[in-house]
Amino acid sequence: RPVNEPDRFFDREELLDVIADSLSQNAPVILLHGQRRIGKSSILAHIPYAMGNEAYTFVPLSLEGKSQRTLPELLHEMAQETLQALELQAWEPLIPSVAELTQDSTLFASRFLRQVYEACDRKDLVLLLDEFDTLGNFHPAAAATHLFPYLSEVIQDYPFLHIIPVVGRRLEDLPTLLGLFKGAPTQEISLLDRASAKKLITEPAKGVLDYSEEAISAILDLCAGHPYFTQVICFAVFTQARQEDRWFVSAEDVYQVADRAIELGEGGLAWFWDGLPIPERVVYAAAAEIAQRSSTGVEVKDGEPLELLEDWGIVLTDCLHKAQANLIEWKFLKRIKVAQSPETVSRGTYRITIELVRRWLIRQHGIRNEIWELQDLTPDLKALYEKGREWRNQGALTQAIQCYERIYSENPNYLGALFDLAECYLTTKAYARALALYDRAYHVDTLRAREGLLRSGCGQAKTLMARQQLAEAETILERLLEVEPDAPEVRSLLADLTEQKNKPATKEKSWGRFIPTWKWNPFRNDPPAQP
Repeated sequence: RPVNEPDRFFDREELLDVIADSLSQNAPVILLHGQRRIGKSSILAHIPYAMGNEAYTFVPLSLEGKSQRTLPELLHEMAQETLQALELQAWEPLIPSVAELTQDSTLFASRFLRQVYEACDRKDLVLLLDEFDTLGNFHPAAAATHLFPYLSEVIQDYPFLHIIPVVGRRLEDLPTLLGLFKGAPTQEISLLDRASAKKLITEPAKGVLDYSEEAISAILDLCAGHPYFTQVICFAVFTQARQEDRWFVSAEDVYQVADRAIELGEGGLAWFWDGLPIPERVVYAAAAEIAQRSSTGVEVKDGEPLELLEDWGIVLTDCLHKAQANLIEWKFLKRIKVAQSPETVSRGTYRITIELVRRWLIRQHGIRNEIWELQDLTPDLKALYEKGREWRNQGALTQAIQCYERIYSENPNYLGALFDLAECYLTTKAYARALALYDRAYHVDTLRAREGLLRSGCGQAKTLMARQQLAEAETILERLLEVEPDAPEVRSLLADLTEQKNKPATKEKSWGRFIPTWKWNPFRNDPPAQP
């Protein structure tokens, strides 16, 4: 939960000083952003305590779960929450109704906020807007489409009003927001430094738990100063200490409770994951897999996650190439070593910033499952995919193939279309195309694609053998033996191919040298008779 008690809030003094300085300079908007679960809500809750002596009235408002509201409905709810937060419920008649706001949305500021301002001794109002960006996740009719421009206009018309929204995604993902609030100061909420993280570990447990320096280092190694994960592992440590009635904490104790901490923090870990775009999730999962395979258990070389995705049959689109750089810039990955120059053979290395997250990724987000998310990059193709399946069920394979090919061209990682298209081509005996698709599908899902790969490969090998293209046929059959060493049809075809190769060439029957005596007259309309 967010930390609302001042004595349980650690660090962030520099950030709070910047916010105070920006407000003193009458900044109408201050944008805060950072990773999910990094303490954004706690910072919002602490701003009024940190600036208690200033001439401001702070109004905490959460926009979570309100993405489907219309603008009038959202403004009405914000007005209700404002009175509750300020304990001014007796002023409830001042709240414009939804009907009034539908007719004139400016009433929220011109009538309601102005009267709240007067009731609060004319102290500037500061709206602390939590989960601000979640409004932008849904359809165009959502409140975000109108709320963002509305607030942009309001803060220009009413100098007593300021807003401090916190954004759980990268600002680069919200061009509309940045465009509306041009020039607004932006501040990142980052990981805690060692001194602050140490306070977060030891201060709440003072007089109860005695942490060794090695135990503190172990927690920092697992959590990297991320406040949420630090709290989760400290809770797991406390639970174990209470069960064993042993109140001195060693590094071994910390590592022993890591798996339990992952279970306790499952909800927050899922929220942390959901804040990433799909390409970054897939590359993040691939990086965790590579780190697991490395000799150190943590290091990942530049490009290795993309190479792993290729091994899994994924086409490396532009968004996947950008994802690795984004994860490093957004601090989900931490640089260990930078390659000295593009010409050097050695590559730069990095690690997943939070070790506890890496362990959770291995358990919950294996690469085998995550690659299927890539088809969600193009949700507009879902209707076409369903149409293709409908054609296929009706036996109209030509129409189905047209649907799937269009999907495949627009999103080659739409894996459902990959498998369905391969099956359609196999059914129509277009073995060459089916084999190419199944060869890729086999990397995605070995069990699902095995039979189709064998059938299309055998079909293509027969076609090549009939054309006397024996070397090409042999290459395919040998590849199929790698897939299924005891496949009887493959063995049989190889035997036929060997026999065909060893069979002596037959001479064509000679009819003697035939010299035609006719000549074609080009001025006649009929072509020459064939000899």
